[in-house]
Amino acid sequence: MKLITILTALMILIINGCGGSAPTFDGTSEETAESSMMKMFPDIDFDDDGPSEEAMKNLPPALETYMCKSIEIMFSNFGQNEEESLSEVREIFNGMTANEMEAYGMENDLIGCISGMMEGLKELEEGLEELENMFQ
Repeated sequence: MKLITILTALMILIINGCGGSAPTFDGTSEETAESSMMKMFPDIDFDDDGPSEEAMKNLPPALETYMCKSIEIMFSNFGQNEEESLSEVREIFNGMTANEMEAYGMENDLIGCISGMMEGLKELEEGLEELENMFQ
């Protein structure tokens, strides 16, 4: 009987990840959102300049999901109060873990939007250079 109890306790610990839980996104305010992002993605530099171009190519899917949804909402609410739009984004992801954010991104076709946007900007830059060269 004692062995069954010990084995059951061990299985519960293994299933629950030894008591540790993944950090969740706290979207109650801009400050809590930033703080929770830093906890969820400790390897990402969240300075005022934003991630480098190289970092943007290797974003965790959950962070890319958040960024792409933010862009989508900001464009759909163009001309409206920026804080309301950012609050709308925070509400969507509030309480989610990185895995849940990634699943949301997959369900809503948000994974890959950053690389697509970067490619589009690169093509635009090349096109503008060609135009500039034509008029010189």
